[in-house]
Order: sequence, then C-alpha cells, then structure tokens
Amino acid sequence: MLTLKKDFLTKSEIKVISRFGYYDEDSQSYKIPALLIAQFSRNFNEKSKSIKGCDLMNVVLKQVKHILNLTSGKTVFVECEKIEKVVNFYVENGFHILDNESMSENKKDLIQLYRLL
Repeated sequence: MLTLKKDFLTKSEIKVISRFGYYDEDSQSYKIPALLIAQFSRNFNEKSKSIKGCDLMNVVLKQVKHILNLTSGKTVFVECEKIEKVVNFYVENGFHILDNESMSENKKDLIQLYRLL
C-alpha cells in the first residue's frame, strides 16, 4: 500500500484514487494499492545494446499496466537516490514526487515517486 497525502494531490487524481483506494482521516491521506518498479536502470557496458531510458520506461509501464489490469489499482511507484538527474528523469516520465524521504542501509538519501496509469 502506498500512502499519498491529500494536500499533494489534484482533484482529478483524488477522483481516480478514490475508486480503488480509501481515505484515512487520521493521517489525512489516501491508502492505495501500488506496484513497485524495483531495480530500474540501464546497463552502461559498451558491449550491451543501447536503449534510451524513456524507451525502457515505456516498455516497463506497458507491462505494469497489463499486470494492474489483472489485479486492482492504477498506481506504480519507484524509489531512487536523491540525485537531480535521476529524479528529473522520473518526473519527465510522468512521475510525481512523494512528500517522504528515507535513508538506505548505506546512508544514501532516497526519494519515492509515483505515477497513476
């Protein structure tokens, strides 16, 4: 389950989320089922075929949509290091930054982003 603060959502996002999630008055946030995209990255080995990050993201999101159609929900999320170039890549691909931050085991700043499909 993914927690989205009501204050950070648009009215149209709330309308979509309300169909498959629920509102928690105590935390003033929506709790929704979401699929985590884990280990999304590119192989920079010179011997590997080159593919643009946005093209790879489109392939991944197509598969995620298929999975979500078989289950419930319309939300996918990622967690990445708080590096401007990486965060900007996800934002450019339709993801929104969540209002929470965390630390990884190796003390790196992490940030979560979500996207409604």
